[in-house]
Amino acid sequence: MPAAQPISVDPPSAPSPHRDFGRTASRAATSALLAMLGVVGGMVTLSPAAASAQAPSVAFTSFRDGVARVYAVDADGANPRALTRTPGAAYEGSPAYSPDGRRIAYTCGNFELCVMNADGSSPARLTTNDWPRQLRYDTSPAWSPDGATIAFMRTVAGMDEIWIVNADGSGPRRLPVPAGVNGNPAFSPDGATIAFDHAEDVTGDSDLPSSSDSRIHVIGTDGSAARGLTGPGIDASDPAWSPDGRFIAFMQSFDDSSVIVVMNADGSNRRRVTPRTTYSGDPAWSPDSTRIVFSSLRGGVMSLQHVAAGGGRPTRLTTGPGPDLAPSWQPAGPPSAAPQAPPAAAPASVASADARTVGLLLRTYSGFASALTGSLQRERAADVRRASRRMDQLSRQVRTAARSLRPSSRQARSVRRTVLETTLVMKAIAAEMRQWSRSLRRGNRRAARKHRNDVLMASAFAVALPLVGAAGEAGVSQGSFE
Repeated sequence: MPAAQPISVDPPSAPSPHRDFGRTASRAATSALLAMLGVVGGMVTLSPAAASAQAPSVAFTSFRDGVARVYAVDADGANPRALTRTPGAAYEGSPAYSPDGRRIAYTCGNFELCVMNADGSSPARLTTNDWPRQLRYDTSPAWSPDGATIAFMRTVAGMDEIWIVNADGSGPRRLPVPAGVNGNPAFSPDGATIAFDHAEDVTGDSDLPSSSDSRIHVIGTDGSAARGLTGPGIDASDPAWSPDGRFIAFMQSFDDSSVIVVMNADGSNRRRVTPRTTYSGDPAWSPDSTRIVFSSLRGGVMSLQHVAAGGGRPTRLTTGPGPDLAPSWQPAGPPSAAPQAPPAAAPASVASADARTVGLLLRTYSGFASALTGSLQRERAADVRRASRRMDQLSRQVRTAARSLRPSSRQARSVRRTVLETTLVMKAIAAEMRQWSRSLRRGNRRAARKHRNDVLMASAFAVALPLVGAAGEAGVSQGSFE
Protein backbone atom coordinates (compact mmCIF):
# COMPACT_ATOMS: atom_id res chain seq x y z
CA MET A 1 0.00 0.00 0.00
CA PRO A 2 1.49 3.40 -0.93
CA ALA A 3 2.64 5.58 1.91
CA ALA A 4 0.15 8.29 2.78
CA GLN A 5 -0.49 10.78 5.49
CA PRO A 6 -3.34 9.68 7.79
CA ILE A 7 -6.60 11.33 6.78
CA SER A 8 -8.97 12.07 9.61
CA VAL A 9 -12.37 10.42 9.36
CA ASP A 10 -15.18 12.94 9.43
CA PRO A 11 -17.39 12.72 12.53
CA PRO A 12 -21.08 11.97 11.99
CA SER A 13 -22.90 15.14 11.00
CA ALA A 14 -25.62 16.43 13.31
CA PRO A 15 -28.93 17.57 11.76
CA SER A 16 -29.37 21.33 11.70
CA PRO A 17 -32.35 22.63 13.72
CA HIS A 18 -32.94 25.32 11.08
CA ARG A 19 -33.74 23.12 8.08
CA ASP A 20 -36.86 23.98 6.12
CA PHE A 21 -39.45 21.30 5.35
CA GLY A 22 -38.17 20.76 1.81
CA ARG A 23 -34.72 19.98 3.13
CA THR A 24 -36.22 17.68 5.75
CA ALA A 25 -37.97 15.79 2.97
CA SER A 26 -34.71 15.63 1.08
CA ARG A 27 -33.01 14.06 4.11
CA ALA A 28 -35.85 11.56 4.50
CA ALA A 29 -35.68 10.56 0.84
CA THR A 30 -31.89 10.33 0.92
CA SER A 31 -31.86 8.26 4.12
CA ALA A 32 -34.35 5.84 2.59
CA LEU A 33 -32.32 5.81 -0.63
CA LEU A 34 -29.12 4.92 1.23
CA ALA A 35 -30.95 2.16 3.09
CA MET A 36 -31.66 0.28 -0.15
CA LEU A 37 -28.90 1.51 -2.48
CA GLY A 38 -27.54 -1.94 -3.12
CA VAL A 39 -29.51 -2.04 -6.37
CA VAL A 40 -30.24 0.50 -9.09
CA GLY A 41 -31.86 0.46 -12.56
CA GLY A 42 -31.13 1.06 -16.31
CA MET A 43 -31.63 -0.42 -19.84
CA VAL A 44 -29.00 -2.08 -22.20
CA THR A 45 -28.12 -5.72 -22.94
CA LEU A 46 -24.62 -6.81 -23.96
CA SER A 47 -23.38 -10.24 -25.03
CA PRO A 48 -21.06 -12.27 -22.80
CA ALA A 49 -17.39 -12.66 -23.67
CA ALA A 50 -14.61 -14.77 -22.21
CA ALA A 51 -12.55 -13.23 -19.43
CA SER A 52 -9.01 -12.22 -20.38
CA ALA A 53 -6.20 -14.43 -19.09
CA GLN A 54 -3.74 -11.53 -19.08
CA ALA A 55 -5.88 -8.65 -17.84
CA PRO A 56 -7.88 -9.38 -14.66
CA SER A 57 -11.48 -8.23 -14.75
CA VAL A 58 -13.88 -6.60 -12.33
CA ALA A 59 -17.25 -8.31 -11.97
CA PHE A 60 -20.19 -6.28 -10.71
CA THR A 61 -23.96 -6.00 -10.46
CA SER A 62 -25.69 -3.81 -13.04
CA PHE A 63 -29.29 -2.87 -13.75
CA ARG A 64 -28.47 -1.48 -17.19
CA ASP A 65 -30.82 -3.89 -18.98
CA GLY A 66 -33.72 -3.33 -16.55
CA VAL A 67 -33.05 -6.16 -14.11
CA ALA A 68 -30.03 -7.02 -11.98
CA ARG A 69 -27.38 -8.91 -13.98
CA VAL A 70 -23.78 -9.87 -13.35
CA TYR A 71 -21.46 -7.93 -15.66
CA ALA A 72 -17.69 -7.80 -16.01
CA VAL A 73 -15.27 -5.22 -17.37
CA ASP A 74 -11.52 -5.36 -17.88
CA ALA A 75 -9.56 -3.68 -15.10
CA ASP A 76 -8.73 -0.83 -17.49
CA GLY A 77 -12.42 -0.17 -18.19
CA ALA A 78 -12.50 -1.90 -21.58
CA ASN A 79 -14.75 -4.69 -22.86
CA PRO A 80 -17.88 -4.47 -20.66
CA ARG A 81 -19.95 -7.63 -21.00
CA ALA A 82 -22.92 -9.41 -19.46
CA LEU A 83 -22.09 -12.70 -17.76
CA THR A 84 -25.68 -13.64 -16.82
CA ARG A 85 -28.79 -13.19 -18.94
CA THR A 86 -31.39 -15.59 -17.52
CA PRO A 87 -34.84 -14.82 -19.00
CA GLY A 88 -37.27 -13.62 -16.33
CA ALA A 89 -34.60 -13.46 -13.65
CA ALA A 90 -35.57 -11.86 -10.34
CA TYR A 91 -32.07 -10.82 -9.31
CA GLU A 92 -28.62 -11.84 -10.54
CA GLY A 93 -25.87 -10.01 -8.69
CA SER A 94 -23.44 -9.81 -5.75
CA PRO A 95 -20.62 -11.50 -7.70
CA ALA A 96 -17.46 -12.78 -5.99
CA TYR A 97 -14.45 -14.28 -7.79
CA SER A 98 -12.92 -17.49 -6.46
CA PRO A 99 -9.28 -17.24 -5.28
CA ASP A 100 -7.99 -18.71 -8.56
CA GLY A 101 -10.15 -16.33 -10.62
CA ARG A 102 -11.80 -19.22 -12.47
CA ARG A 103 -15.28 -19.10 -10.92
CA ILE A 104 -17.81 -16.56 -9.69
CA ALA A 105 -20.30 -17.06 -6.88
CA TYR A 106 -23.40 -14.86 -7.13
CA THR A 107 -27.08 -14.51 -6.20
CA CYS A 108 -29.46 -16.15 -8.70
CA GLY A 109 -32.87 -17.78 -9.17
CA ASN A 110 -35.12 -17.36 -6.14
CA PHE A 111 -32.44 -15.27 -4.39
CA GLU A 112 -30.25 -18.37 -4.02
CA LEU A 113 -26.50 -18.80 -4.37
CA CYS A 114 -25.09 -20.00 -7.67
CA VAL A 115 -21.57 -20.55 -9.03
CA MET A 116 -20.51 -20.19 -12.66
CA ASN A 117 -17.31 -20.11 -14.67
CA ALA A 118 -15.65 -16.71 -14.97
CA ASP A 119 -16.95 -16.34 -18.55
CA GLY A 120 -20.55 -16.85 -17.39
CA SER A 121 -20.87 -20.48 -18.53
CA SER A 122 -22.11 -23.54 -16.59
CA PRO A 123 -24.21 -21.87 -13.87
CA ALA A 124 -25.16 -24.21 -11.05
CA ARG A 125 -27.10 -23.70 -7.84
CA LEU A 126 -25.48 -24.07 -4.40
CA THR A 127 -28.40 -23.23 -2.09
CA THR A 128 -32.14 -23.76 -2.39
CA ASN A 129 -34.83 -21.37 -1.12
CA ASP A 130 -38.42 -22.52 -0.84
CA TRP A 131 -40.19 -19.68 -2.65
CA PRO A 132 -42.96 -18.68 -2.34
CA ARG A 133 -43.63 -20.62 0.84
CA GLN A 134 -40.74 -18.81 2.47
CA LEU A 135 -39.23 -15.53 1.24
CA ARG A 136 -35.53 -16.06 1.93
CA TYR A 137 -32.51 -14.22 0.50
CA ASP A 138 -28.93 -15.53 0.10
CA THR A 139 -26.58 -12.71 -0.91
CA SER A 140 -23.07 -11.27 -0.53
CA PRO A 141 -20.99 -14.44 -1.13
CA ALA A 142 -17.28 -14.46 -0.21
CA TRP A 143 -14.82 -17.29 -0.96
CA SER A 144 -12.37 -18.72 1.54
CA PRO A 145 -8.72 -18.34 0.42
CA ASP A 146 -8.47 -22.06 -0.39
CA GLY A 147 -11.67 -21.98 -2.47
CA ALA A 148 -13.24 -24.76 -0.40
CA THR A 149 -16.06 -22.78 1.25
CA ILE A 150 -18.19 -19.71 0.67
CA ALA A 151 -19.50 -17.38 3.37
CA PHE A 152 -22.72 -15.49 2.64
CA MET A 153 -25.52 -13.51 4.20
CA ARG A 154 -28.90 -15.21 4.66
CA THR A 155 -31.95 -13.06 5.35
CA VAL A 156 -35.22 -14.54 6.62
CA ALA A 157 -38.07 -12.24 7.74
CA GLY A 158 -35.66 -9.32 7.87
CA MET A 159 -33.18 -11.17 10.10
CA ASP A 160 -29.61 -11.25 8.74
CA GLU A 161 -27.26 -14.11 9.57
CA ILE A 162 -23.83 -15.22 8.35
CA TRP A 163 -23.67 -18.72 6.88
CA ILE A 164 -20.93 -20.88 5.35
CA VAL A 165 -21.44 -23.51 2.64
CA ASN A 166 -18.99 -25.82 0.90
CA ALA A 167 -18.12 -24.85 -2.68
CA ASP A 168 -20.07 -27.87 -3.98
CA GLY A 169 -23.23 -26.79 -2.14
CA SER A 170 -22.96 -29.25 0.75
CA GLY A 171 -22.70 -28.69 4.48
CA PRO A 172 -24.37 -25.29 5.03
CA ARG A 173 -23.95 -24.00 8.59
CA ARG A 174 -24.72 -20.82 10.46
CA LEU A 175 -22.00 -18.87 12.27
CA PRO A 176 -22.84 -17.80 15.86
CA VAL A 177 -22.57 -14.07 15.19
CA PRO A 178 -24.15 -11.58 17.63
CA ALA A 179 -27.92 -11.20 17.36
CA GLY A 180 -28.99 -8.31 15.17
CA VAL A 181 -28.41 -7.24 11.57
CA ASN A 182 -25.30 -8.94 10.18
CA GLY A 183 -23.95 -8.92 6.64
CA ASN A 184 -21.23 -8.57 4.01
CA PRO A 185 -18.80 -11.30 5.17
CA ALA A 186 -15.15 -11.17 4.04
CA PHE A 187 -12.49 -13.82 4.70
CA SER A 188 -9.07 -12.84 5.99
CA PRO A 189 -6.29 -13.90 3.59
CA ASP A 190 -5.14 -16.62 6.03
CA GLY A 191 -8.68 -18.06 6.11
CA ALA A 192 -8.91 -18.03 9.90
CA THR A 193 -11.23 -15.04 10.36
CA ILE A 194 -14.29 -13.49 8.78
CA ALA A 195 -15.01 -9.76 8.94
CA PHE A 196 -18.64 -8.63 8.72
CA ASP A 197 -20.82 -5.66 9.58
CA HIS A 198 -23.17 -5.80 12.56
CA ALA A 199 -25.94 -3.52 13.81
CA GLU A 200 -27.99 -3.97 16.95
CA ASP A 201 -31.68 -4.63 16.39
CA VAL A 202 -33.07 -2.24 18.98
CA THR A 203 -36.48 -2.15 17.25
CA GLY A 204 -37.02 -5.88 17.69
CA ASP A 205 -38.06 -6.55 14.09
CA SER A 206 -34.90 -6.01 11.97
CA ASP A 207 -37.02 -3.99 9.58
CA LEU A 208 -35.81 -1.21 7.30
CA PRO A 209 -33.96 0.91 8.12
CA SER A 210 -31.66 -0.42 10.80
CA SER A 211 -32.10 1.53 14.03
CA SER A 212 -28.47 1.54 15.18
CA ASP A 213 -25.14 2.37 13.61
CA SER A 214 -23.39 -0.55 11.95
CA ARG A 215 -19.94 -1.65 13.17
CA ILE A 216 -17.23 -3.88 11.74
CA HIS A 217 -16.85 -7.17 13.64
CA VAL A 218 -14.64 -10.22 13.14
CA ILE A 219 -15.22 -13.85 14.08
CA GLY A 220 -13.19 -17.04 13.72
CA THR A 221 -14.36 -19.36 10.95
CA ASP A 222 -14.98 -21.92 13.68
CA GLY A 223 -17.36 -19.47 15.38
CA SER A 224 -14.92 -18.39 18.08
CA ALA A 225 -13.54 -15.06 19.30
CA ALA A 226 -16.15 -12.67 17.93
CA ARG A 227 -15.20 -9.06 18.60
CA GLY A 228 -15.73 -5.55 17.29
CA LEU A 229 -13.12 -3.56 15.34
CA THR A 230 -14.98 -0.25 15.18
CA GLY A 231 -16.77 1.33 18.11
CA PRO A 232 -19.64 3.80 18.57
CA GLY A 233 -19.70 7.12 16.76
CA ILE A 234 -18.92 5.71 13.31
CA ASP A 235 -21.44 3.96 11.04
CA ALA A 236 -19.26 1.34 9.31
CA SER A 237 -20.22 -1.44 6.87
CA ASP A 238 -19.07 -3.37 3.76
CA PRO A 239 -15.70 -4.64 5.09
CA ALA A 240 -13.13 -5.81 2.53
CA TRP A 241 -9.82 -7.39 3.54
CA SER A 242 -6.76 -6.45 1.49
CA PRO A 243 -5.11 -9.47 -0.18
CA ASP A 244 -1.89 -8.85 1.76
CA GLY A 245 -3.86 -9.09 5.03
CA ARG A 246 -2.69 -5.73 6.39
CA PHE A 247 -5.80 -3.58 5.93
CA ILE A 248 -9.60 -3.56 5.90
CA ALA A 249 -11.52 -1.11 3.72
CA PHE A 250 -15.12 -0.23 4.58
CA MET A 251 -17.87 2.28 3.95
CA GLN A 252 -18.57 4.99 6.52
CA SER A 253 -22.09 6.42 6.27
CA PHE A 254 -23.44 9.81 7.31
CA ASP A 255 -26.95 11.26 7.16
CA ASP A 256 -26.73 12.12 3.47
CA SER A 257 -23.41 10.78 2.16
CA SER A 258 -20.72 8.14 2.60
CA VAL A 259 -16.98 7.60 2.06
CA ILE A 260 -14.50 4.71 1.74
CA VAL A 261 -12.21 4.35 4.74
CA VAL A 262 -9.14 2.12 5.22
CA MET A 263 -7.91 0.92 8.60
CA ASN A 264 -5.28 -1.50 9.84
CA ALA A 265 -6.50 -5.07 10.22
CA ASP A 266 -6.64 -4.61 14.02
CA GLY A 267 -9.00 -1.62 13.67
CA SER A 268 -6.40 1.10 14.26
CA ASN A 269 -5.31 4.06 12.14
CA ARG A 270 -8.49 4.79 10.20
CA ARG A 271 -8.13 7.15 7.23
CA ARG A 272 -10.54 8.32 4.54
CA VAL A 273 -9.46 7.57 0.96
CA THR A 274 -12.35 8.97 -1.13
CA PRO A 275 -14.14 12.32 -1.21
CA ARG A 276 -17.45 12.55 0.62
CA THR A 277 -20.21 12.06 -1.98
CA THR A 278 -23.89 11.12 -2.02
CA TYR A 279 -22.94 7.44 -1.99
CA SER A 280 -19.61 5.59 -2.03
CA GLY A 281 -19.69 1.93 -0.98
CA ASP A 282 -18.94 -1.71 -1.82
CA PRO A 283 -15.13 -1.49 -1.65
CA ALA A 284 -13.05 -4.30 -3.22
CA TRP A 285 -9.26 -4.54 -3.44
CA SER A 286 -7.00 -5.06 -6.44
CA PRO A 287 -4.96 -8.29 -6.29
CA ASP A 288 -1.78 -6.38 -5.36
CA SER A 289 -3.50 -4.40 -2.56
CA THR A 290 -2.61 -1.04 -4.15
CA ARG A 291 -6.05 0.09 -5.34
CA ILE A 292 -9.69 -0.10 -4.27
CA VAL A 293 -12.65 -0.28 -6.62
CA PHE A 294 -16.00 0.92 -5.28
CA SER A 295 -19.46 2.04 -6.38
CA SER A 296 -20.15 5.77 -6.41
CA LEU A 297 -23.28 7.81 -7.05
CA ARG A 298 -22.50 11.08 -8.82
CA GLY A 299 -24.67 13.13 -11.14
CA GLY A 300 -27.53 10.69 -10.75
CA VAL A 301 -25.53 7.75 -12.14
CA MET A 302 -24.11 4.90 -10.06
CA SER A 303 -20.81 3.80 -11.61
CA LEU A 304 -17.68 1.96 -10.53
CA GLN A 305 -14.58 3.98 -9.67
CA HIS A 306 -11.17 3.05 -8.30
CA VAL A 307 -8.73 4.92 -6.11
CA ALA A 308 -5.24 4.40 -4.72
CA ALA A 309 -5.33 2.58 -1.39
CA GLY A 310 -3.56 5.53 0.19
CA GLY A 311 -6.19 7.98 -1.08
CA GLY A 312 -6.31 10.38 -3.99
CA ARG A 313 -8.48 11.30 -6.94
CA PRO A 314 -10.79 8.43 -8.00
CA THR A 315 -10.84 7.22 -11.62
CA ARG A 316 -14.08 6.12 -13.22
CA LEU A 317 -14.07 2.48 -14.36
CA THR A 318 -17.53 1.98 -15.90
CA THR A 319 -19.11 4.52 -18.23
CA GLY A 320 -22.26 2.72 -19.35
CA PRO A 321 -25.82 3.72 -18.49
CA GLY A 322 -25.53 1.85 -15.18
CA PRO A 323 -26.19 1.88 -12.38
CA ASP A 324 -23.26 -0.38 -11.52
CA LEU A 325 -22.34 -1.59 -8.03
CA ALA A 326 -20.99 -4.41 -5.79
CA PRO A 327 -17.66 -4.98 -7.59
CA SER A 328 -15.28 -7.93 -7.19
CA TRP A 329 -11.71 -7.71 -8.54
CA GLN A 330 -10.50 -10.90 -10.22
CA PRO A 331 -7.25 -12.36 -8.86
CA ALA A 332 -4.38 -11.85 -11.31
CA GLY A 333 -3.37 -14.38 -13.94
CA PRO A 334 -6.27 -16.84 -14.21
CA PRO A 335 -5.47 -19.98 -16.24
CA SER A 336 -6.16 -19.70 -19.97
CA ALA A 337 -7.76 -23.16 -20.13
CA ALA A 338 -11.54 -23.19 -19.86
CA PRO A 339 -12.35 -23.91 -16.19
CA GLN A 340 -14.96 -26.38 -15.07
CA ALA A 341 -17.59 -25.56 -12.46
CA PRO A 342 -17.52 -27.90 -9.42
CA PRO A 343 -20.37 -30.30 -8.63
CA ALA A 344 -23.31 -28.41 -7.23
CA ALA A 345 -26.76 -29.07 -5.82
CA ALA A 346 -28.78 -28.50 -9.00
CA PRO A 347 -29.08 -26.37 -12.12
CA ALA A 348 -29.94 -22.74 -11.53
CA SER A 349 -33.64 -22.50 -10.69
CA VAL A 350 -36.20 -20.41 -12.57
CA ALA A 351 -37.41 -17.47 -10.52
CA SER A 352 -40.96 -17.64 -9.22
CA ALA A 353 -43.47 -14.82 -9.71
CA ASP A 354 -43.01 -13.94 -6.05
CA ALA A 355 -39.23 -13.57 -6.43
CA ARG A 356 -39.67 -11.53 -9.61
CA THR A 357 -42.09 -9.27 -7.74
CA VAL A 358 -39.47 -8.50 -5.09
CA GLY A 359 -36.91 -8.00 -7.86
CA LEU A 360 -39.26 -5.48 -9.45
CA LEU A 361 -39.58 -3.69 -6.11
CA LEU A 362 -35.79 -3.32 -5.97
CA ARG A 363 -35.70 -2.07 -9.55
CA THR A 364 -38.48 0.45 -8.85
CA TYR A 365 -36.86 1.86 -5.75
CA SER A 366 -33.42 2.08 -7.27
CA GLY A 367 -34.53 3.57 -10.56
CA PHE A 368 -36.53 6.18 -8.70
CA ALA A 369 -33.56 6.99 -6.43
CA SER A 370 -31.22 7.37 -9.40
CA ALA A 371 -33.57 9.73 -11.23
CA LEU A 372 -34.22 11.78 -8.10
CA THR A 373 -30.57 12.29 -7.20
CA GLY A 374 -29.81 13.11 -10.84
CA SER A 375 -32.10 16.12 -10.61
CA LEU A 376 -31.01 17.23 -7.12
CA GLN A 377 -27.24 17.20 -7.37
CA ARG A 378 -26.83 20.06 -9.83
CA GLU A 379 -30.38 21.45 -10.20
CA ARG A 380 -29.96 22.45 -13.83
CA ALA A 381 -32.95 22.65 -16.15
CA ALA A 382 -31.55 20.05 -18.55
CA ASP A 383 -30.72 17.62 -15.71
CA VAL A 384 -34.18 17.94 -14.16
CA ARG A 385 -35.85 17.48 -17.54
CA ARG A 386 -33.73 14.39 -18.22
CA ALA A 387 -34.63 13.00 -14.79
CA SER A 388 -38.33 13.58 -15.46
CA ARG A 389 -38.11 11.53 -18.66
CA ARG A 390 -36.36 8.70 -16.80
CA MET A 391 -39.04 8.81 -14.10
CA ASP A 392 -41.83 8.68 -16.69
CA GLN A 393 -40.17 5.83 -18.56
CA LEU A 394 -39.54 3.83 -15.40
CA SER A 395 -43.15 4.33 -14.29
CA ARG A 396 -44.47 2.89 -17.56
CA GLN A 397 -42.03 -0.02 -17.67
CA VAL A 398 -42.57 -1.04 -14.05
CA ARG A 399 -46.35 -0.78 -14.32
CA THR A 400 -46.35 -3.02 -17.39
CA ALA A 401 -44.10 -5.57 -15.67
CA ALA A 402 -46.11 -5.54 -12.43
CA ARG A 403 -49.41 -6.14 -14.22
CA SER A 404 -48.04 -9.36 -15.71
CA LEU A 405 -46.99 -10.81 -12.34
CA ARG A 406 -49.26 -13.12 -10.33
CA PRO A 407 -47.49 -13.76 -7.02
CA SER A 408 -49.02 -16.32 -4.67
CA SER A 409 -47.72 -15.25 -1.26
CA ARG A 410 -49.46 -12.57 0.79
CA GLN A 411 -46.22 -10.61 1.16
CA ALA A 412 -45.46 -10.54 -2.57
CA ARG A 413 -49.06 -9.55 -3.41
CA SER A 414 -48.71 -6.63 -1.00
CA VAL A 415 -45.43 -5.66 -2.66
CA ARG A 416 -47.08 -5.75 -6.09
CA ARG A 417 -49.88 -3.41 -4.91
CA THR A 418 -47.35 -0.97 -3.48
CA VAL A 419 -45.31 -1.00 -6.69
CA LEU A 420 -48.40 -0.35 -8.83
CA GLU A 421 -49.49 2.52 -6.58
CA THR A 422 -45.97 3.92 -6.63
CA THR A 423 -45.87 4.07 -10.43
CA LEU A 424 -48.84 6.49 -10.40
CA VAL A 425 -47.06 8.75 -7.90
CA MET A 426 -43.87 8.60 -9.97
CA LYS A 427 -45.85 9.73 -13.00
CA ALA A 428 -47.10 12.75 -11.02
CA ILE A 429 -43.56 13.47 -9.79
CA ALA A 430 -42.31 13.40 -13.39
CA ALA A 431 -44.93 16.05 -14.30
CA GLU A 432 -43.84 18.19 -11.33
CA MET A 433 -40.22 17.83 -12.47
CA ARG A 434 -41.18 19.20 -15.88
CA GLN A 435 -42.63 22.27 -14.17
CA TRP A 436 -39.48 22.57 -12.08
CA SER A 437 -37.32 22.40 -15.22
CA ARG A 438 -39.38 25.13 -16.94
CA SER A 439 -39.03 27.39 -13.90
CA LEU A 440 -35.26 26.87 -13.87
CA ARG A 441 -35.04 27.59 -17.59
CA ARG A 442 -37.01 30.83 -17.15
CA GLY A 443 -34.97 31.91 -14.13
CA ASN A 444 -38.01 31.92 -11.82
CA ARG A 445 -36.26 30.88 -8.62
CA ARG A 446 -39.30 31.17 -6.41
CA ALA A 447 -41.38 28.84 -8.59
CA ALA A 448 -38.42 26.47 -9.01
CA ARG A 449 -38.02 26.22 -5.24
CA LYS A 450 -41.72 25.40 -4.83
CA HIS A 451 -41.63 22.65 -7.49
CA ARG A 452 -38.42 21.26 -6.02
CA ASN A 453 -39.93 21.01 -2.54
CA ASP A 454 -43.08 19.38 -3.95
CA VAL A 455 -40.90 16.78 -5.67
CA LEU A 456 -38.96 16.14 -2.46
CA MET A 457 -42.04 15.76 -0.28
CA ALA A 458 -43.73 13.38 -2.71
CA SER A 459 -40.49 11.46 -3.17
CA ALA A 460 -39.90 11.00 0.55
CA PHE A 461 -43.38 10.29 1.79
CA ALA A 462 -45.28 8.90 -1.20
CA VAL A 463 -42.54 6.84 -2.85
CA ALA A 464 -39.44 6.17 -0.73
CA LEU A 465 -41.07 5.33 2.57
CA PRO A 466 -43.87 3.13 1.14
CA LEU A 467 -41.32 1.18 -0.90
CA VAL A 468 -39.14 0.73 2.18
CA GLY A 469 -42.24 -0.53 3.99
CA ALA A 470 -42.91 -2.95 1.15
CA ALA A 471 -39.34 -4.23 1.40
CA GLY A 472 -39.92 -4.85 5.09
CA GLU A 473 -43.13 -6.70 4.25
CA ALA A 474 -41.14 -8.93 1.90
CA GLY A 475 -38.54 -9.61 4.58
CA VAL A 476 -35.76 -7.71 2.82
CA SER A 477 -33.30 -6.33 5.36
CA GLN A 478 -31.27 -3.14 5.09
CA GLY A 479 -28.14 -5.03 4.18
CA SER A 480 -29.61 -7.68 1.90
CA PHE A 481 -28.65 -6.04 -1.40
CA GLU A 482 -25.95 -3.55 -0.43
